[in-house]
Amino acid sequence: MAKTENNDTLKVELDPATAKVIADLEDKVKSLESELDTNDHLHSDEVGNLNVKIKELEEANATLTSLNDDLGIVNGDLVVDLELITSQRDQAQEEMLQMSKALSSAQVAVKNGYQTVDHEDKTYAIHGKVFQYQGREYTSDDLLSDAELVAELLKIKVGFLVEVAKED
Repeated sequence: MAKTENNDTLKVELDPATAKVIADLEDKVKSLESELDTNDHLHSDEVGNLNVKIKELEEANATLTSLNDDLGIVNGDLVVDLELITSQRDQAQEEMLQMSKALSSAQVAVKNGYQTVDHEDKTYAIHGKVFQYQGREYTSDDLLSDAELVAELLKIKVGFLVEVAKED
């Protein structure tokens, strides 16, 4: 037999049992090729669906990233606000402490007939309402608000600031 002869010629020359086996194998090849085409088509559809899902997830990620960035800005603003409020609270507490001391001093003054001022954990009675120092006139109220002035006057040992026992 010549090598150039086609399968149909070979089938005729083969016995019927061998021809049947070849025919069955050719049917099986066609069936497998059809199944392969179907699988390729299904695979192609799945890849398309997955690409759509990937696109959706990328868009969702972009949206969430943008929201996260916005929340980061809001958080930064809130941190600044918190620091400001904390600073204001601390100032208010310091003012309340000073007012409390002034109130205590005023209460002692009312009770004893004179005002007091605190300096370096000691309390001093202010005897007098007006005094002169370095060519300027001061009042007892000036002493209550000027710790440096009190320190200078105590350093030179003025007679109108007299240490008294602290009251609780």
